[in-house]
Amino acid sequence: MGIPGLSSWLTKPENYPDIIIPCEEDGQSASHSVKFDNLYLDMNEIIYLLIGSHSSSPIQKEENEIIQSVFISIDRIFSIVRPQKLLYMALDGVAPMAKMNDLRKGRFLHFKKQENKCFDTNLIKPGTPFMSKLSNCLQDYIRYRMNTDPAWRSIKVILSNANVPGEGEHKIMDYIRQQRAEQDHDLNTYHVVYSADSDVILLALTIHTNYFRILRISPSNDTELQRYEFINLAKLRTNLENDLKVPDIFQWNPERAIDDWVFLCFLAGNDFFPNLPLIEFYRKNMNFLRDIYKESSGYLTENGQLNMNQLKKFLTRVAEKQVEIFEKEDQGHNQANNNQPAFSIDSVKHQLSRGNPSTIYLGPPRMNPQRAVPISKKETVKPSSTVPQNSRQRDQRYGEIEQESSEISINNDSNDSARLRGKSWHKKYYREKFNIDLSASKEFPTEVAQDYVRGLHWILQYYFKGVPSWDWYYPHHYAPFACDFSNVKDVSVVFNKTSKPLKPLEQLMAIFPPQYANYLPKQWQQLILDKESPIIDFYPPDFKIDLNESSGYLTENGQLNMNHLKKFLTRVAEKQVEIFEKEDQGHNQANNNQPAFSIDSVKDQLSRGNPSTIYLGPPRMNPQRAVPISKKEAVKPSSTVPQNSRQRDQRYGEIEQESSEISINNDSNDSARLGGKSWHKKYYREKFNIDLRASKEFPTEVAQDYVRGLHWILQYYFKGVPSWDWYYPHHYAPFACDFSNLKDVSVVFNKTSKPLKPLEQLLAIFPPQYAKYLPKQWQQLILDKESPIIDFYPPDFKIDLNGKREESQGVTLLPFVNKEDLLRALESVYSTLTPEEEKRNRHGYDRLFIHTKNPCYKQFSTLYDNNENQITETNPLHISTKLIEDMTGKIWADNDDTFVRIDAPIEDPITKKKIKNNQVLSVNYRNLRFHGDFNDIKYCLNEGDQAINTN
Repeated sequence: MGIPGLSSWLTKPENYPDIIIPCEEDGQSASHSVKFDNLYLDMNEIIYLLIGSHSSSPIQKEENEIIQSVFISIDRIFSIVRPQKLLYMALDGVAPMAKMNDLRKGRFLHFKKQENKCFDTNLIKPGTPFMSKLSNCLQDYIRYRMNTDPAWRSIKVILSNANVPGEGEHKIMDYIRQQRAEQDHDLNTYHVVYSADSDVILLALTIHTNYFRILRISPSNDTELQRYEFINLAKLRTNLENDLKVPDIFQWNPERAIDDWVFLCFLAGNDFFPNLPLIEFYRKNMNFLRDIYKESSGYLTENGQLNMNQLKKFLTRVAEKQVEIFEKEDQGHNQANNNQPAFSIDSVKHQLSRGNPSTIYLGPPRMNPQRAVPISKKETVKPSSTVPQNSRQRDQRYGEIEQESSEISINNDSNDSARLRGKSWHKKYYREKFNIDLSASKEFPTEVAQDYVRGLHWILQYYFKGVPSWDWYYPHHYAPFACDFSNVKDVSVVFNKTSKPLKPLEQLMAIFPPQYANYLPKQWQQLILDKESPIIDFYPPDFKIDLNESSGYLTENGQLNMNHLKKFLTRVAEKQVEIFEKEDQGHNQANNNQPAFSIDSVKDQLSRGNPSTIYLGPPRMNPQRAVPISKKEAVKPSSTVPQNSRQRDQRYGEIEQESSEISINNDSNDSARLGGKSWHKKYYREKFNIDLRASKEFPTEVAQDYVRGLHWILQYYFKGVPSWDWYYPHHYAPFACDFSNLKDVSVVFNKTSKPLKPLEQLLAIFPPQYAKYLPKQWQQLILDKESPIIDFYPPDFKIDLNGKREESQGVTLLPFVNKEDLLRALESVYSTLTPEEEKRNRHGYDRLFIHTKNPCYKQFSTLYDNNENQITETNPLHISTKLIEDMTGKIWADNDDTFVRIDAPIEDPITKKKIKNNQVLSVNYRNLRFHGDFNDIKYCLNEGDQAINTN
């Protein structure tokens, strides 16, 4: 997903539109003059782009069509770039736990909004039969191309399939980063990555080279003819250097300044923990972050680590800006309500045309309606009382899940509880977002800030060096405010470096909702379907969606400078307060006059059949008296595990019906509006459910968590996964002012953590409605009400739009998955996996393909000649740049059942043309690891780098 709004922000006329280079194709080769060495393909980007263009049936034909289209896309991209040395294809493997909540959000929302399409995107997850099939077909495709095309024959090809842990783009960057760390590597190697993910832009900047371009499909309205374009990283680097340069303040290092800019982007949005309130590209306020940063006196990061002292100074300034924004917006809101224009029926129609649950107010809008009369509301369907064990019961359970999914509560009220006004905005934020009363939990914001700091450490290492931990994740749905970092002191940031990723099927289980249980192994399905499952709590039948409306360098070589970060966040906190106070002032003025309303717009809305609510009285905060015009009966969840297919199908039916009750807060006057003098208290009261009068330290605690998140994400982007287990434990972020009390934050990630397995991840991220995608005996874990993890799979949930317009931008209020509980629940059903499911569930390695004409072929072939030297996975053969051009790593024999020997017959997976004598050899390949503590990232650009033409 990447950073919301980053790609479009970069190319706006007022920013850096000159980084785009149109790509012209002449049918044979690219018309550009640059010779590219290595081409890397983010395969999931290719697949997702293609699935929207196929609608045929049956599903088997659809899979084959998509796979063939993937091959055609690869051929076209290959002809554009013409790589001279290497082609690297990366499919998404299992993700770190820090990403798991984002994956769960995607799967739970997918079922709610699913359309009648032939191909199910749930299949594009590690551990599914489709991904296994695609991997096998890609191997056949690679062999055929290398046997028949001279352009392929002369290069090396690496396939990193879905059984290899890690996100595709991060696997690519890990390879580039670690190859560049080798002494004999040619630093002038020119890299091209195909991906539309904005993450790749930031990752590419952490490589610190001008020899880098990103290829993507041009964002155009012309859907018939898709054109490609390059993003010129050399030009972007030059632009950033010019914008960030601060002469005569401290010793200028453009590479470290770019690292800090990457870090600032994390504050505006990422996939691992929420952005700081009001800090996002959509609000066009990255410029004030840059301006605050340019007032700094040091770096925020260093070698992928945070400088906490600098961060606190920075956030102090940000906090000031937040208050300024709040006050301005509230002032504008109050002014607007004094003289509101007549309501436009076109605006109602436009809103309704989006198909979102909408609210129309007949009275003066105030903070969250107290008297609400819904026009229509689906009745709650009660789950069955027994666990389905046969097909009929399972189908009925599927029906339940599908019905439940339509009831997900989405908070997209533009004036909902996420809008913080008044002087108590800070307390309100934690009360409404975290359900924390700061009057009783004063340290909570600091704890959240500490978690956020750990997240910053994690993501910094992840982007700069690789996964610091497979287990870590941010444990909150929201971020703290910048001011919450002020009390953060020493944050312990120790990631479990021994953590391991989940296996593919484990990840499917972790991310799929119960509605996709049929994608899991048969015996696994009960883990997300059975109400008695020990992990049933991971799969709620319903959930909410909250739309949620420098003093120096922050980083050095992918490390956070905590001293500089605190200074920076102090400035951010100042801005946050400024924004809140202005918002609140505007809101108070706006409430003095109400708009006229057209009854025709009500009729128009009703004719669309959307879940809608009409308020007959002045709406206030949180509806207490709701009179539904129509309401379906609630279906009670089952109390025992479904034992046969009929019972299980009945439980599915319950979940399907329950899913229709998802609550979306789209009230234009919701509690997400933070304004007035109490905006801080209000924020924590409404977002965290914390009364700061009783929990004064809570914002600091949130800030501590946030700092840990900053550490995590910094390491993730700069060095690799710092921990597979860590995650941010809140749904919301703290304010910048909450960082002011931070002292020493302990940031220690479990470096021994391991990733989930593919099916485990499916279980973790799938809602109950997708239980059918899980192994049969696993399904009860997300369907059975007695399941030990049933709390992970709520029958309903809320979406807090949090000031946003679109559901995808809101905060999905789902419970966080506990990895230990999930794995413990699986112990009783692991033995039920079939051999085919076991294969899909295991972790794997990259596969390297070379032609017999390659100079290193002779040595590679010895791996299959009785293997006298016992070259194995635990004792691999080390290859160097002297053996194989500009590439290092470790290899051993490919012992997979898909291995094809030299001279064996093969066929083209598209045309089915046969080749009698295969001349392509495959071996298992493992990239080298960084030496030491990732401190050898190469910053220095050589003369050739500096001389690149950036036009």
